[in-house]
Amino acid sequence: MKEELSILVQAQYPLIYVVTSEEERSEQAIAKIAQMKTQHRRVFVWTVTHGLVEYGQPRQTAQHNTVSPEAAIEHVVRQREPGIYIFKDLHHLLPLRVSIVGCEMRSLVSREPKNHCFNVSRTTSSYRT
Repeated sequence: MKEELSILVQAQYPLIYVVTSEEERSEQAIAKIAQMKTQHRRVFVWTVTHGLVEYGQPRQTAQHNTVSPEAAIEHVVRQREPGIYIFKDLHHLLPLRVSIVGCEMRSLVSREPKNHCFNVSRTTSSYRT
């Protein structure tokens, strides 16, 4: 998994959708990719319950009111440093907010090529990209 994700990040894919039953393993792989000399970027994980939290930090250290997906995406846009952002289970919210979140994600991808966003979703099936 790590090798495939690394290739996608090196190829500068700005948005990567990962479906896996091993969320924690995929987060660890993404964090390792971010620490590579050629990539070295901070990693943030978004959940609907905690908002954006830097990978490896306590959940209480969320980035300024980023619980809503719209606020989290706006926070990513405002960042000056390149980063890797993992949005967990964002697809569950898309049917409810498809016009807002979908458009904002597309806009983020087009405006901020320095950032990489992952949508990591849980499933019982094997890893797919």
